[in-house]
Amino acid sequence: LEKGILRNNLLLREVYEAQYLEKEAQYDLLCSQIRPHFLYNALNTISLLVKCGENSDAVTAAEKLSVYLRGIMSSSHNIPLSSELKIIDAYLAFQRIRYRSKLQYHIDINERFLDYSLPALSLQPLVENAVVHGSEEVSSAVCIRIYTVSEQDSWIICVEDDAGGMSAEALEKLRERIACQNDESDENRFARNIGLVNVQKRIRLKYGMPYGIIIESEPGRGTLVMIRFPYIEPESGGNINV
Repeated sequence: LEKGILRNNLLLREVYEAQYLEKEAQYDLLCSQIRPHFLYNALNTISLLVKCGENSDAVTAAEKLSVYLRGIMSSSHNIPLSSELKIIDAYLAFQRIRYRSKLQYHIDINERFLDYSLPALSLQPLVENAVVHGSEEVSSAVCIRIYTVSEQDSWIICVEDDAGGMSAEALEKLRERIACQNDESDENRFARNIGLVNVQKRIRLKYGMPYGIIIESEPGRGTLVMIRFPYIEPESGGNINV
């Protein structure tokens, strides 16, 4: 009996360690995907602003970039929503300088949730997708809204844009790509929408079903990406200085 208990304990420990290592790997992979791409565009934008004599905007852009980079490099694996929003606001403020009137954004968060903890950088890929597939791919102005919704057993943070949206076929493929996280036969499963896939994996590892990403989209009207979280008392010690 004792041997059976020891064997079960060892198995449980191995499963826990495997999940922890996978979570760590996904976090590191997500960070490595964010930094080079964004940093290249950011430095290029600041350089162009200086060359055009728009020194005030160049200084502001550099300050926002500093806040953003300090945030993503200083964050622990779980941070309060308030800290995550500081990173997001710095990112969007920088992109607002870059895209000018083509990009507007509004952050409207229920104060109740500001101290709630979530996996760090959960929102950044959602917001980045809204910017990339909105301001970069649509000629008209795009507005991004970030807000929270309360449910009986969970709370949801939403990232909504009014850009071009997706066709029903494209939406279904994206949903399948995010849902099929354990399909090892798909060698390119991280090649597209890597940020959303990793966010989904990290949330499911931490909270389980039915929590994670939900996507709604309609051609010509925009896209709504939501992350559902359970109600958990705020954790202490997760703040960052940004």
